[in-house]
Amino acid sequence: MIKLQVLGVDGHPSTQSLMQNTLAAVKQLGIADIVEKINDIDYFLTYDLQGVPALAVDGQLAFQQIVPEVEELMQTVNRLIPSTP
Repeated sequence: MIKLQVLGVDGHPSTQSLMQNTLAAVKQLGIADIVEKINDIDYFLTYDLQGVPALAVDGQLAFQQIVPEVEELMQTVNRLIPSTP
């Protein structure tokens, strides 16, 4: 199972956009995996972030300080998780 974590500030527009794009990418890929939103600053420190929003895919930091388009998210998930259809 793929675990996607959206790291960001609750209610911030960029965090909301990243969450929406991530959910759309997961839906288009046809995978039913966990997409979790995390707003715990102490948890952010485990990733050595430069800034939020950020996306971690199975514990690997994939994006930070940007909101990638759905297509880019799909490509990244496919690259990081070879078994994704």
